[in-house]
Amino acid sequence: MIKTLLPIALIGCIALNACQHDPFPPRIVEVEMEDTTGISDTTDISDTTGISDTLSNDQSCHPDTVYFQRDVLPLITANCANACHNPDGGNNGVILTDYANIIADGDIRAGDPEGSDLYEMITEDDVDKRMPPAPAAALSAEQIDLIRTWINQGALNNTCDFDSGSTDSADCDPSEVSFDSDITPIFESYGCISCHGGGSVILNNHAGVKTVADNGKLVGAINHQTGFAAMPQGGEKMDSCDIATIEKWVEEGSLDN
Repeated sequence: MIKTLLPIALIGCIALNACQHDPFPPRIVEVEMEDTTGISDTTDISDTTGISDTLSNDQSCHPDTVYFQRDVLPLITANCANACHNPDGGNNGVILTDYANIIADGDIRAGDPEGSDLYEMITEDDVDKRMPPAPAAALSAEQIDLIRTWINQGALNNTCDFDSGSTDSADCDPSEVSFDSDITPIFESYGCISCHGGGSVILNNHAGVKTVADNGKLVGAINHQTGFAAMPQGGEKMDSCDIATIEKWVEEGSLDN
């Protein structure tokens, strides 16, 4: 497995706003895995255009399965892609914005977390080599375990019907919504705050959130409406109950409560 400039490059995203990575060579890995989750037990992964990135939908979510679209992509988007590893990040070709690029540029080896560059970087003990690079915080043990489990389960491009919230459901009754108790936790759960802590869109304080709430950008973004930058970036829409809660807060005046 090629290591080359990957660790140094990740630090450079912060220090120089330019990540330098050598591209990984074409590779195909076939992994036979015991089927304990109902997912396919054979995964063909290639780092070139031959990669099979067809999205599989398991319909109802299995509690023991980690889903790429629900669990992994929002995590990598918030902590890696938004900060550096995107087409505009000056990273010399290392893109982590979607499934195909994460598999190829993260050198993911299905069934082998320790043999995958992405996993090695997020578990690196040396803070100067770790991803995300300092001063960003390291991923939590729970977040690392999600990625490890996903790789062990075949590193599939899978999803499930995780948007179970409904404004008609007794479990979803957004009323008298609180910014501190309701809105901030929603943003935190989708990784929005780790990305939007500065710049033109600020979501780590009330003043910043109220700005995009009052000008309509917040509701447009979380509903993935045409003309708005979809949020979460690179992932599916938020749970419908979370969307309804944010919309209710905006309707009530975007209060600092």
